[in-house]
Amino acid sequence: MIAGNGLTKNVSTAIEEALERHELIKIKIKADSREDKESLAEKISSQSNATRVQLIGHVLTLYRQAKEPMLVIPKK
Repeated sequence: MIAGNGLTKNVSTAIEEALERHELIKIKIKADSREDKESLAEKISSQSNATRVQLIGHVLTLYRQAKEPMLVIPKK
């Protein structure tokens, strides 16, 4: 969960570890406005080099393939 302190070094490290371990993660973002939420979601996805899957309400979903992939995403 990302709240008042924003995207700190500890939060960034936790996101990196979670993405490497799980590939697909959800992050709860508490922000005052929709613009703040969008901005923070964009910053998180670019810093973590992850694909933003969706942002619904206060929940951001990210995907980044791990060094040893666990998920298989079908091609359309």
